[in-house]
Amino acid sequence: MSLEALELIDFILVFFIVILITLLIKTIFPQKHLQFINWFSILSTSVIFVFVSGVLTYFLGYAADEIPHFTDVRFSIYKFIAIVGLAFVNSIVAMWKRNATNG
Repeated sequence: MSLEALELIDFILVFFIVILITLLIKTIFPQKHLQFINWFSILSTSVIFVFVSGVLTYFLGYAADEIPHFTDVRFSIYKFIAIVGLAFVNSIVAMWKRNATNG
């Protein structure tokens, strides 16, 4: 069994973190020509990223249990916590911006 596929999961988690940071920056500093970034798109993206990263972290934990000398899983839990934190902050900031513009 090749471990390369399991090692690529870390790159997916880092990609999720980069996308969530980009969404947070675009939410905090909105531009008029970017109307597609609204509260629903940020909330749905955050939920999808949390779900997918949770499943991938679970798979990495299972692989670390079954495959001897597979040590790439030690920082994945921190990446998962970062994704959950960024998703929560993105949702709160988007809701705050939505309420500030509506009322």
